[in-house]
Amino acid sequence: MSSPGLWEGLKEEQKAVVQLLLGQNDLTTGQDFLRQRLDQLIRSLAFDLDLNTPQFIEQQTTNAPHGSSPWLTYAHRQAQLIGRDHDLQQLRGFFEQEAMFGWWLITGAGGIGKSRLALEALIQHQATWEVGFLTKAKLDKPDALDQWLPVAPTIVVIDYAAEKSEAIGNWLDHLLKHQDDFDFPVRLLLLEREYRQQTWWEKLMPATTAGNRRQQALYQQPHELRLLARNEQHQALQSFLHTLHCNIPLPEADDTFWTVLHELSSHGRPLFIGMVAITITSHGLNRIRHWDQVELLNYVLRHEQEAWRRQIAAQELTPHQNNLFDLLALSSITAGFDGINEDSLFQTLNQSALFPNEQILERALKLLPTLSGNPAGYLQPDIFAEYFLLTHWPDHNGKLSRTAKKHLLAASQLALNNTLACIARCAVDYPHDTVAWQWWNYLHENAAIEASPLNELVFGIIGQLRLQGKYRVALQYWLPKLLSDSKDLKSRARAINLAGLLNDHLGNYDIALQSYEESLVIWQEISNKSGEGTTLNNISQIFKVRGDYETALDYLKKSLTIQQEIGDKYGEGTTLNNISQIYDARGDYETALDYLKKSLTIQQEIGDKSGEGTTLNNISQIYHARGDYETALDYLKKSLTIRQEIGDKSGEGATLNNISQIFKVRGDYETALDYLKKSLTIQQEIGNKSGEGTTLNNISQIFKVRGDYETALDYLKKSLAIQQEIGDKYGEGTTLNNISQIFKVRGDYETALDYLKKSLAIQQEIGDKYGEGTT
Repeated sequence: MSSPGLWEGLKEEQKAVVQLLLGQNDLTTGQDFLRQRLDQLIRSLAFDLDLNTPQFIEQQTTNAPHGSSPWLTYAHRQAQLIGRDHDLQQLRGFFEQEAMFGWWLITGAGGIGKSRLALEALIQHQATWEVGFLTKAKLDKPDALDQWLPVAPTIVVIDYAAEKSEAIGNWLDHLLKHQDDFDFPVRLLLLEREYRQQTWWEKLMPATTAGNRRQQALYQQPHELRLLARNEQHQALQSFLHTLHCNIPLPEADDTFWTVLHELSSHGRPLFIGMVAITITSHGLNRIRHWDQVELLNYVLRHEQEAWRRQIAAQELTPHQNNLFDLLALSSITAGFDGINEDSLFQTLNQSALFPNEQILERALKLLPTLSGNPAGYLQPDIFAEYFLLTHWPDHNGKLSRTAKKHLLAASQLALNNTLACIARCAVDYPHDTVAWQWWNYLHENAAIEASPLNELVFGIIGQLRLQGKYRVALQYWLPKLLSDSKDLKSRARAINLAGLLNDHLGNYDIALQSYEESLVIWQEISNKSGEGTTLNNISQIFKVRGDYETALDYLKKSLTIQQEIGDKYGEGTTLNNISQIYDARGDYETALDYLKKSLTIQQEIGDKSGEGTTLNNISQIYHARGDYETALDYLKKSLTIRQEIGDKSGEGATLNNISQIFKVRGDYETALDYLKKSLTIQQEIGNKSGEGTTLNNISQIFKVRGDYETALDYLKKSLAIQQEIGDKYGEGTTLNNISQIFKVRGDYETALDYLKKSLAIQQEIGDKYGEGTT
C-alpha cells in the first residue's frame, strides 16, 4: 500500500474489506487502477464521521429516572411521536430524492420536538443508510473531510446549526464540490429554532456564487414544525402518562382542563406536556388546574433540586451544595466542559473560587454527569436548563449577584460562543424575563469581548422577538445599546432600521418614518444598495397605511430600480408585490394583477416558495374584489397548499382567514366560521397577536350578520384588547369603528358615537386616510 500510515489507522473490519479486494488483485489486469482505487478507499475509511447513531444515543440515556428532567430529553423517546406523520413523510421525500447531495433545515420553537423528529427519521432509515448526529468536534475539522467518501447512503444531522454556521458552510461547499465523486447519496439535515431575520442564515446563504450553489442544493424552503393541535395534545399527554405508568383517568369532557393544558404547553409543545404528565403522576389533576407555566416550571425545578441534594449528600458534598449548583449552572451555560482544555478549565474554575481546593473540585466535576443525567455534564432539555439558569443567577431583587457576575465572566472565558448562544435562547424562550438581558449587558460592559459578536447576538434576538410579536421587549431592553454602541455605519443603519420596523409594528408611524429616513441616509452614504432598496420599501409602507398612495408608489419604484440594478431577485419579487397592493387599494385591479403576475414569475423562477404563497394569496384578493369568487378561491387553495407544505404557519392562518371571507360573501356563514376558527387556532399557536386580533374581528362580523350582537361584541372586545396590548393602532381604529356599529344597530347612538370619535382620533393620529374617511 502506498499509504501505510492510513492502513494502520483502519479498524479491523475495514482492513478485512480491503484485504478481500486485494485478494482479487491477481485476477485483474488493471493493477495500477485497482491500487489507486484501494488507496482511495483506505483514505475514505480512515476518516470516520463518528456519527452519534440512534443506538449510541439510546445507550447514553438509559439511566435517567422516570419523571426526571433528563427523562424528558428527546433521546428517551418518552412518548409516541404524535402529530408528526406529515413531517416524517416530508423527510422521507428529502432523503429519497434523486440528487446525490442535498441539505435541508428543520425549524421550530424550543421544546417542539425537532431533535426527536430527526431521531425518529434516522431510526426509520438506519437499516439501509449510515445515519447519526454529527459532533461539533468532527464538524470543526473540514480538512479531514477531504479524505472522506461515503461508503453507504449517509444521513448527517447537525443540531444547533446557528452556532456552527461557518463550519456548516465549509461542509456544504466541500460536499457540493465533490458530490460527483460519490457512489452513494449524502443528506445533511440541520436543526435550529429560527432562520428568518437571523444573521447565521444570512451568512450561510450569502448573495455570492457559493451562496447560489448552496441555495440550489437546498431541498425546499426550511420546514417549520407546527405546534400540536388540541386533539394531539390530548394524545401526547395520554402517551406520557402511559410511559409513567400513571392510571389516573383524564377528564375527557372537561374543556377547562384541556384549555389549561393548551396554555401550560405554550399551545402544544410536547416538552411542556411531558412536564404536565410528571406533575399529574405525582399530585393528580387538581393542582395544575390553577397553575400557569411558571408554576409548572417551578415544580419541575424543585423536583430536580431535591434529587440533586440527595445525590450531593450521597457523595458527602452537602457543605458545598450551593457551589455545586453554581458549577452545574456554569456547565449548562457553556454546554459542558468536554471541548475545553483541562488546564484552562481548572485555572478558570480555581480563579472562580468555587471550591476550597482542587480535590473537591475534581469530585464536583465527576458528580456533574450524575446531577445532570447527561454524560456531558450539563442540563437538558434546553427549556429546563434555561429556566434553572434564569432563576439561579439573579439575586432576590432580580438583579445579578456578585457571584453570578463572576461565573458569567468565567463562562465567557471558557466557551464564549456557547455562552452567547445560551443567552440568546433564554432571551427568546423567556422574553419577559430580563435576566438574559442583564447577562448580555454585564458582558458588554465588563468582559474583554469584541463588540461585534455581542451586537450580532442582539440583532438575532430582536429578529426572533419580532417574529413573536414581542416588539416592546425588543425596544425597551435589547435595541437601545445597539443604537448607542454600533460603531460601524452598517451596524448603525441596521439598528436604526430595526427601530423603524418595531415602531412600525406598534403603529408609531411618525417615529418609524423618522428611523427609516435616518437609516436611508446612512445606507446611501456607505453605498449599500441592498440596504437602501429595503429601506425605501419600508418607507413606502408608512405612506401606504396613511393613504398617501402616490408617495408610497414613488418610494416603491425607487426601491424596484435598485433591486433590478443589483440583481436582487428576492427583493424585486417582494417590491413588485407591494406595488400591486397600491394599485389594488386604488381600485386599479388590472394593473395590480399585472404586477402580481410579474412578482409570481420571479418567485417561481428563484424558488421563493414563501413569496409565491403570499403572491397567490394577493392575486386571490384581486378576483375577490372583482366578484369572481370561484377564481379567488382557486388561488387561495394554491396559496394554502404551498404555505402548509413549507410550514408557513403565519401565512396559512392569513389564507384561511381570506378563504373564510369567500364563504361569508356567499352567505355560507357556517363554513366561513369554520375557516376563521382554524385560522384563530394557528394565530394563537404561533403567538401572532396581530393576526389573532384581525381574526377575532372577522369572527365578530359573522355573528353580527347572524344578528347575534352580544357574541359579536364579545369577540370585538377581545380583538380590541389584543390590539391595544401590542400597539396595533391601525387595527384598533378599525375595531373601535366596528364596535360602534353594534351599538348603532341596537339603537344606542350615544355609545356608538363615542366609539366612532375614539376611532377617528386614532385614524387621524396615525394618518389612516382611508379609515378616517370611512369613520
